Amino acid sequence: RPKLLVGGLTKTLEAAFDEKGEMGGVVSTWAIYERTKTEHSVGLLLLEMILNSWVVTWLYHTHHGAQQSPWGGMTIKKAALLDLKLPKAIFEFLDKRENINSKPQNMSKPAMHTELLCDRLTQLALTLNEDRKRGSIGSVYATDRQAQPLLAELYGISNEEFEAISDW
Repeated sequence: RPKLLVGGLTKTLEAAFDEKGEMGGVVSTWAIYERTKTEHSVGLLLLEMILNSWVVTWLYHTHHGAQQSPWGGMTIKKAALLDLKLPKAIFEFLDKRENINSKPQNMSKPAMHTELLCDRLTQLALTLNEDRKRGSIGSVYATDRQAQPLLAELYGISNEEFEAISDW
């Protein structure tokens, strides 16, 4: 079934989407499955994008980086993965997207901005997956570069902080 595979020893968090359930992990690999099926596994695609973001690697390294190997790789532990702070707004957006009638009519500006941000990230996650299926690596990287600052914004990271994280 569809899943994410997350590397267990790596310098940056690395997640790979397995749409058909054909891949398997080997030594120190975590598998993440959806509890409920969503349209085209969009939830897993978004989680893959989030876990692969520079911000989440930086957050993981900041909180759990003490578990590094001499070459700089981090041991990715289950408890630390479960401790990661994920942007609640993106998953609330997916719930609304699943139920067309639940979309609020009178949203405040910050809520509207967040919804537009989540919609754009959803589009980028779907585009990234299509780029990957076509084997267009250049397009995958270009789509990822578009998503990185949006993911940072979703986490409430300022432009200055994002520049420092991207340089890191």
